[in-house]
Amino acid sequence: MISLSAPAHAVQYLSVSEAQKLAFPSASFTEVQPGRVWKTSSGGIFVLDHVIGKHLYIDYAARGKSAPTSATFPAPRCPRCT
Repeated sequence: MISLSAPAHAVQYLSVSEAQKLAFPSASFTEVQPGRVWKTSSGGIFVLDHVIGKHLYIDYAARGKSAPTSATFPAPRCPRCT
């Protein structure tokens, strides 16, 4: 039996705090949902998500304007768990 494998290569481009500083340079952050959503002192939001790519899990971050204070962020749900 012969087994072949391709070399694996993973790169982490930015840490969460580095991405936050890049998205909102002069803001401080308050966690709304631990490890997932932060509110900024400048009125924005920073969201971190983990998605399934073609073969691997991918972490990505997005920034945006703040939602109204009454807004809630639903907990992530696993489609196989419902």
